[in-house]
Order: sequence, then C-alpha cells, then structure tokens
Amino acid sequence: MKYRLITSQLQKNSIGGINTVAKIILKSFSQVEYSNKTPIEILFIFFKDKCTNYIVIGYADKYVYSSFLLFIFAPSKVIYVPCFHPWFSMRRKFFAWLYEKFILKFFLRAKFVICLSKYESDYLKKIYHKANTYVFDYPVLVNHEIQDIFVDRNVISFIGRDDLNKNLDQFLKIAQALNQITPLSYCVVSNTERQFPDFINHFRYLDDLDLLRLYEKTKAIIITSHWESLSLVGVEAIIQGSKVVCNQNVMLGNLVNEFPSLILNDYSSIDGVLSFLNIPVNQIELAQFRKRFSMQSFVSKFGHLLA
Repeated sequence: MKYRLITSQLQKNSIGGINTVAKIILKSFSQVEYSNKTPIEILFIFFKDKCTNYIVIGYADKYVYSSFLLFIFAPSKVIYVPCFHPWFSMRRKFFAWLYEKFILKFFLRAKFVICLSKYESDYLKKIYHKANTYVFDYPVLVNHEIQDIFVDRNVISFIGRDDLNKNLDQFLKIAQALNQITPLSYCVVSNTERQFPDFINHFRYLDDLDLLRLYEKTKAIIITSHWESLSLVGVEAIIQGSKVVCNQNVMLGNLVNEFPSLILNDYSSIDGVLSFLNIPVNQIELAQFRKRFSMQSFVSKFGHLLA
C-alpha cells in the first residue's frame, strides 16, 4: 500500500538535530514516498489516484493547514503525526489556538494518530476521545560510528531555534551560573542573530557530521524548551553518550527513573545539575536506551499500521 508524505520537516536549512520524524519514516519504510509538492497539488493527485494514502506530519504550520482540505475529502486515508506543541507556547498564538480548537478536531479523526509521548496521546484524546492514537519510541538515524568509550567530554550544548518555546534565554542563565564555578565549554547551535558572551561558541547551523562530532564532545545537552513532545535532539545526544538536562515539560524527562545517569528533568538547582554531570554514564542504562530507541523496535511496531 502506497503512502505519500506531506510535511514541512524536510525543508533545507532547518534548525535542530539530525533527525525529524519525517526522515525516520522515509528511511524506515519503502512504501512511503515524498515529493516536494504543495498540499493543493497533492489534492489533485488524490483525485487521480485514490489508492494512495497520506501521512501528514506537523503541528500548526502551513502544510498542515493546507492539508485540512485534503482531509475533508479523504479522512480515512490519513495517518496524522502532530509532533505536538501547545498553542500557548508558540508565536502565532491566534492561529495555533484556531488550529487546536477547530482544525485539530478533524485531524484527530484520521485513520491513525501517531504520538511521541503518552502525555500527547492523553491530551489529544481529551480533545477527541475517539482518536485512534498510538505512542511510539522514535529511533534516531546516525551515519557515524558510535563511540562506546566516552572521554574528555567538556561541552555543555544547546541545539534549537531561538524562539519563545525553545527558551534560549534560560539556557544562557544556566550556562552563566555553571561557568562561574566549573571549567566547561559551552556551545549554542541556533539561527539567532544575538551576540553571546565570550565563553560561548555559537554556530548558526551544523551539518549532520559536525553535529555528531559535537555530541561526542558534549557532556550534557540542556533542553530548556517550555514544551517538547519528546525531543529527538535529546535522543540523538544520549545515543551518542551525552547526558540530557531538561525540565518536566520535555517528555524525554519522563524516563528519568529508568535512566537516572542519563537524564535529569530538573535544572532549578545548579548544584543539582553539577552533581548529575559528575555521575558517570551507566553503560547498562546506555545499552538499554539504545535498544529502546532502535530502528528495529520502531519498524516492528509501526510497520503493521502501514499494511
């Protein structure tokens, strides 16, 4: 059965990590294809080839808004992956509110709704209790040999856009506090034009290989977003042997009890962050984390939905 992918996640020069949900699905399943067409063009394709199913990936962006037209004609042929962010944390608050209160209710009637966290699934079911939601642990794709021995890690990193949700200002506060008491390096990968203190290295964009090299030097990636439904950047970092420090609204932090040497979901105490950074990575935990977020695990669970 064929599936056509509709998303903005495959745009060039996106700010973030190596992976997106769209990249993972395209890599994992040969029956899913992507062509750089507008949703309106795809709508005409739908009328010509009604055997095609659709995977729509994204929250409140123009591709998802436009796909609403497609959904009106083909609700049972759509698999929807929201990559959910609450509207109140976004810049375009009115449009995101409109989406959540009106358009989202239609998308939740799709054949399947694929979620990145249980919180996301529970929230969407409150909006539409009949939503056929599935929660998956998304793997990450790496094209560089993973190092099993991690030494000389001294970088604290931030990777993401400079917007209201990603909350770069909070990272800078944490970095400033840490820098006063410990000799570490700090790195920001972001599309921002702002000026940084001398102790912070800033890159507007890194390609996949350079990001992997950064992960291999990173002691911890700090995710200061007001909300993340999972954080694939965090998964990438941990698989490469880094730790993750985040807040409780980053859903990766829900795994703190399973992976206490890898994840800290509270950065309110700088002393607490320092203590966490000094705990050695537990290699058994790391192996379990890699297995949980493996490609094999994802394909075996997600693949039957595409049959």
